[in-house]
Amino acid sequence: MKIIFAASILILIFCSSCRFGEYLIYDDMGYHHRNYKGIGYSEIRIDDNVYNVSYRAKTNAAESMARDYALLRAAELTLEADLNFFTIIEENYTGEEFEVYIPGSSSTKKDIKKVDSTQTIITITERNEPEKVRYNSIPEYNYLVQLHSLRPKDFPGIVYNAQYVYESIIKKYNITFPPETEETLSGK
Repeated sequence: MKIIFAASILILIFCSSCRFGEYLIYDDMGYHHRNYKGIGYSEIRIDDNVYNVSYRAKTNAAESMARDYALLRAAELTLEADLNFFTIIEENYTGEEFEVYIPGSSSTKKDIKKVDSTQTIITITERNEPEKVRYNSIPEYNYLVQLHSLRPKDFPGIVYNAQYVYESIIKKYNITFPPETEETLSGK
């Protein structure tokens, strides 16, 4: 028994010090690159200064956060390219629907078949099933963005000032970055 306990402690220490341990405590709600669960931001360069940027959140309560974080990533890409503005060429929102079973709950389901001409009940089936709740969740915002050095004059939509978007969203969500990232993006 003592050997099993000691082995369990060693495994726990090993996992907390390796990369696997990092994944166990990874904050799915924060601003970060897409993780192994599919939560976070990602981008694909489509053309010169054109990117498909997306942010996938963990819960439907974070829908506005997913939108803001996708905008933040677009602003970061703009500033990293030493440009000043970006425009959204195309916008797409998706959410997945899923069911959650409530542990320890049940609801009774009865299937009653039709009664025949002699008034005999053909089949009655009664069963208990766990209750389930349906959610429309896991919001994801996808933006096709174009980066610009100068403010486009003839663009029919909103032209975003990347520095302003960047500063506003990190302030709104109190996001902190490592010092080297902060200096690069804030223009210091």
